[in-house]
Amino acid sequence: MQLYVSRHVLNADEIYKWFRLQGVNDLESPQDLHITQVYSKTDVNPDNFVFDKDNIILTMENSKRDIEFFGEDKNILVMTCSNQMMTDRFKYFENLGCSFDYDNYTPHITLSHNESNKNLMIYPESIILGPE
Repeated sequence: MQLYVSRHVLNADEIYKWFRLQGVNDLESPQDLHITQVYSKTDVNPDNFVFDKDNIILTMENSKRDIEFFGEDKNILVMTCSNQMMTDRFKYFENLGCSFDYDNYTPHITLSHNESNKNLMIYPESIILGPE
């Protein structure tokens, strides 16, 4: 079975408002904001994993944030949120056989699939992520 694990952004309304005030019009809805922990296209047995039931709080001190544009056309607006705990959790899944289709794991929140404004500021407050 393929495995998809994510953490929903619990304070998504605040993040949504932050980027809306900067003029991003085509934002993902707040209830859709999340960080993918792992998406394995290789079949694994989900019973082999222990899923983290705790929330994670990403602060400016414990996460490196940036605005980036992903995708072939570089129009997918994301806010990267690199954090050691997120990386350790990704490695946990990888060590138990999960696959990954990209060169490296970059925890991020996809904000818009159609944005060209390159002069955006990162969200400066804590980001609260729910359990896996």
